[in-house]
Amino acid sequence: MKKWMLFMLAAGLAFGACGCTAEEPEAFEVVQSFEYHFYPEEYDEKYTEYQKIWTLQPDTDYQIEIQSGCQSGSLQIDVTDANTFQKQYTVSADAPCNKVIDLAENTSEAVSVEIKIEADTKGQVTAKLAAQ
Repeated sequence: MKKWMLFMLAAGLAFGACGCTAEEPEAFEVVQSFEYHFYPEEYDEKYTEYQKIWTLQPDTDYQIEIQSGCQSGSLQIDVTDANTFQKQYTVSADAPCNKVIDLAENTSEAVSVEIKIEADTKGQVTAKLAAQ
């Protein structure tokens, strides 16, 4: 009888452990990205602003990952959508930018990443749009 009870207890614990494991959320997958490099010797007043607009699908969660740094000068990164969501980052040699921005599903139909540079800017910006 003791063996039977121990067997039932072990079986119950084994089945209980299998049923209680939480599913891991699906990982974000990069769907679009861009990378810009800026050099003072290539500066042109006609090209002080760069903009990338990404179209978003309904019922999808998104993340925007921004990595940026400057060796000289500064740049500004604005992330906006049609629903007035806005994040603004100023990047300089003393203040790099490594941010992940979460966008919940149905936030907007599009999101814009705009970069504004100064004449003496030497730096780079990498941005990735990931979906889940």
